[in-house]
This record gives sequence, structure tokens and C-alpha cells, in this order.
Amino acid sequence: MSLFFPKRISELTTIDSDLETPEKSKNKNSTRNTAIFPKRINDIKESDSENDEEEEDKLNCAILNDSFVLTIENLSTIEKDPTKQPMMQQQQPKILFRTPITRPFPSSSIIGSQLDPKLLSSIQKMSSIKESIIREKPKENCIIINKIEYEIDKKIGAGGSSTVFLARGCKSGKECAIKLVNLDGDPQVIEGYLNETKLLARLQGNINVIALYDYCHLPDKKILYMVMEKGESDLHKILQKYTSHIPLFTLMNYWHQMLQAVNFIHENGIIHSDLKPANFLAVGDRLKLIDFGIASSIAIDSTSIIKFSQAGTFNYISPEALIDTSNEDSPSTHQPKIRLSTKSDVWSLGCILYLLLYMKTPFSHIKNLHQKIQAITNPQTTINYPTLPNYYPEMLLCMLKKCLIHNPKERSSVSDLLKYPFHMIIPVEQ
Repeated sequence: MSLFFPKRISELTTIDSDLETPEKSKNKNSTRNTAIFPKRINDIKESDSENDEEEEDKLNCAILNDSFVLTIENLSTIEKDPTKQPMMQQQQPKILFRTPITRPFPSSSIIGSQLDPKLLSSIQKMSSIKESIIREKPKENCIIINKIEYEIDKKIGAGGSSTVFLARGCKSGKECAIKLVNLDGDPQVIEGYLNETKLLARLQGNINVIALYDYCHLPDKKILYMVMEKGESDLHKILQKYTSHIPLFTLMNYWHQMLQAVNFIHENGIIHSDLKPANFLAVGDRLKLIDFGIASSIAIDSTSIIKFSQAGTFNYISPEALIDTSNEDSPSTHQPKIRLSTKSDVWSLGCILYLLLYMKTPFSHIKNLHQKIQAITNPQTTINYPTLPNYYPEMLLCMLKKCLIHNPKERSSVSDLLKYPFHMIIPVEQ
């Protein structure tokens, strides 16, 4: 067994400060030590502030079925003849999407029914009128996905190969987020997006996971569209607002909802591998799990998975995710072999709970990258647990310590953690 150190520090990233107060933000050095290995979906990011997590794909959620045949209306822009509008001098607004929407007269559903012959003849003539005459004028800033029209409001986020827009259904008026993913790039990046969509497809219909309303994969255009639930804010941003200890009721609610979400995916044979505050999105009064870009499915007859590269976010990554378990006698150029189970997610949850209780993560005080690796992977490392305020129950500290046990076999499972008496403090739905 050996520690797997990257050939370049740029292959990993870490976050040195876990919770910024407004005062810290003012005094923070503007220079960031950020280095990301080019176009790798499984990179671990390094930065001086956890604020860089906001740049990641926090709204990553989609459904994809490779065997499903999809079609979408042509997205080319309709050009207007300037000679027909000589008096219009003002600048036209910028158009994100303008899609022709063709709705031919539904004569096929009427022809053959018992209608007056004259009326039938009139309908048939109308059906043969030039298409441009009967075409409904498209609205500006609109896009059609699987025959449903959406009006694009504004851009609300971007990261990697994706851009997210705030939109609403033209008929329903329901607000949503549309994510446009450019699949023309590194094959591993593409694989990460498609893997995410396939896993998320298995998890739909549960309140603990972000909802997908629709999706559209265009292999020939190398584009993926996702219509998803719109959230208000992720947990990382929410925690930025607290300058002192989080109220007990709020903390217990957050913690219980995160446990429910992770327990749900574990019951469905999925290891997330990148649990952190930025990957829990607040939708109404509920925290929902997002970003399954480096998640993995566990085989039916197994309890663990094998990965061949490190993945995660440094201040939340488990010890076993940093240890190469391949044969030490193999050549130096061998591919690393990292064995993970659901207990790896439990360690990450423990780091999040540590942040909720102490406003920092267990190893955030270690700034040097290699020293941090040594501390996390060393079973002799002692984690400091300062005395908690007396209004925090003892069971929080007990759960925290059971999450951060170095040996994954001795670590608690999420289902074990849910057996604690949360109902004594918060309402718990059975």
C-alpha cells in the first residue's frame, strides 16, 4: 500500500479556508493559488478559499438514455429583411435563442370525419397554404426542447463546459434552470457528464435529489440540454452568512437532510465521492444532492468500487481515496488502484459536520499540500475536537467522531447515523 502522489501538484486542489466571514473576505489576498489539470473531470481542485467551489458545476443534474432517440427544432437565427423595416434604427436586443416553431393545421385529425363537404374542402385548402403563412411567429429568447417551448430569462451560472440559464415554460409559466453542456472536448470530460446523467436518471422521484424535468442529447451537434429544478442557494453560500455558531435547530435540520440524501443514494448502490457543502442545493426548505460527475455505481455482488485516479475536494476527501492499493512491485508507471466504499462518503459527511460545528474543516489549518496528504492518510493523526457550546447536544460530537474514524471498516454507516434521536430536537418524517 502506498500513498498516491500526483506527478504535478496541479493534479490536485485543496481549499484552505472553509468558511469566510465578511471581514475575512475584505482582508483576503486577491491572489489565488489555483491550478487545475487540463480538462479532467476527476481533478481535485486547489485554491486558497472555498469560494472557488462556487465556480464548479453546482447545478450538475441531468438524465440521459443512450438508446433514446431525440429530436429538437432548428436553433438557427431567423434573419429579418432590413428592406422591409426601413424606419427601424434602434438596436435590436441580443437574442440567446430564437427557434422557428411550425404548427401545421391539424387536418389529419379531421379529414375522414363526418363534416360538411364544403368545410372539408376549405380545410384541405388551408393545409396546403405556404408554410410561412401558417407558421406561428416565435418569441424572442426562446428554445424548444422535446417539443416544449421555454423562454430564456438570463444566464445564472457557468463552469467547465456548461452554462446555466434561468428559464420558464411558455405554457406552464413554471420557472426552471436550463443547462447547456458542450460535449465537444476531452473524452473523459464528456464521459463524466454522461455518467452523471445516467446515475441521476436512476435517482429521480425522490425529494433528496435534484429533480430533472426534461433532457435532450444531440450527439451529432455534441450538445446536451437539461431542464431541471431551480434552487435558491447551495449550502456553502448559506454558511457564509453565519458569523457565529449556527442555531441548533437549523444545524440539526441541515445535518439530518444531508444524511437522508446520502442514505438514499447508498441504498441505490451509488457512491457520490465528492460530498461538500457546495453540492447540497437548497430548494425551498429542503437540501437536495447535486453533482454526480465523479459518482460511481457499486456492483450488485460487491460493497466497494475501484477507481484509477483520485477524485474529490481536498478538505472533504477520505483517507482511502488518497491511498494507492495496487501492488508495490508493479512498474513505476502503473495505474493507481483506489478502493472505495460508501464509508468514503461518511468521512466527507463528517468533515461537513465538523464545519457546521467549528466553522472550519479538520485539516484546513494545514496549508502545504503534501503535508495535508500525509495528515489525512496517516492513521496516527489526531483530530482536534474543541469543546462545543453547551447548547449543542453530546450526540453531535459522538456522531462526528464516528464519521472521522480512519479505518473505514470501523466507521459508522449513514443508516447507523440516522438512528440517533433527531426527533427529540427537530420534527422527523417517518
